[in-house]
Amino acid sequence: MIMLSSNQVNQAIPVSPPLIMVVDDDLFFGQLVQDILSDYRVVLCTDAIMALDQLNELTPQAIIVDLLMPATTGLSLIQELISYDDLNKIPLIVCSSVASEVDAEFLRANGVRAILDKNTIQPQDLKLALKRLGI
Repeated sequence: MIMLSSNQVNQAIPVSPPLIMVVDDDLFFGQLVQDILSDYRVVLCTDAIMALDQLNELTPQAIIVDLLMPATTGLSLIQELISYDDLNKIPLIVCSSVASEVDAEFLRANGVRAILDKNTIQPQDLKLALKRLGI
């Protein structure tokens, strides 16, 4: 029998960075978030339907959602996510240019754990929001 030290075990098992899903129709913003969150694996979805399709195969540690998107809005996506037992456990972060106009209590009641305003956001705000969620 070969015994491995805990240091050897930690080296043998690679730990992949947390997976974050970004749902935003603004490709420039999505790429910017991907660059800011370079310590994470980031999946970009340009609409709610794409996000739901990806969630059939992936389980992100958090989902960053824009509220203003064509067709299915971010709010509709959030309500869809909380209706599933497995998906309603994923922490949600709203990052939208209308964040200041939306009822924060309503969003929190629908599973949103952090609200960021695209108009005033700083790069460290995204990382800080994820850290506060333990991610």
